[in-house]
Amino acid sequence: MSLFLRILSFILFIFVISSCSSPQDTDSKLNNSNKQKRYGIKSGILVFELKGQDEGTRTVYFDQWGLLETWDDEIIHTVMGMSEKHHHRTIHIHDFVYAVDLITNTAQQFEIDDFDKQIAKTWEVAKIKQERLYMEQGGIFIGNEKVHSYTCAIWKFDNKTFWIWNGITFQIKEETNTDSYANVVKKINLNATIDPALFTLPQGIIILDDLNSP
Repeated sequence: MSLFLRILSFILFIFVISSCSSPQDTDSKLNNSNKQKRYGIKSGILVFELKGQDEGTRTVYFDQWGLLETWDDEIIHTVMGMSEKHHHRTIHIHDFVYAVDLITNTAQQFEIDDFDKQIAKTWEVAKIKQERLYMEQGGIFIGNEKVHSYTCAIWKFDNKTFWIWNGITFQIKEETNTDSYANVVKKINLNATIDPALFTLPQGIIILDDLNSP
């Protein structure tokens, strides 16, 4: 699998199941919702350090309580001593994700099938819905741990572990048979003012029909 496809599959996995927190048993709260919130914070900017075979920086921008989110990755991918620079941007607009390669100026568009299970009128309801989705995907709640003074819930899914606060992922670790990867937050700016242009496709981007298009 190419680096772009591997990163894309990992990002889509995170968008579907990483917005979870500590489990609750409150069925009564799961009632009518207007699908307005995915996170417990309206907006923010997070800067991550990427460690492993892919090293670099990921900057996450989100607004509208997580209904809009963009990841900007500038990484160096190293295999057998050979390094290559990559610049990817993943734009999450409600129930669609656009995976953009800013070097080839191409993009893929995907619809998130389970997006309705992540959002609700209030964050309290959205959190419960997300926890259920996470457990449906085989996630296990491990406990809580502080990251930069924020108490995060720790969820484990197979070889991936997430540290999550108010639905927002602060840390990710992944272990495979041959490699290990980590996304660790270094800077947190919550309730920030976000440039709306970050949630639109850059000019000149060509949306490909399928993953095998040139």
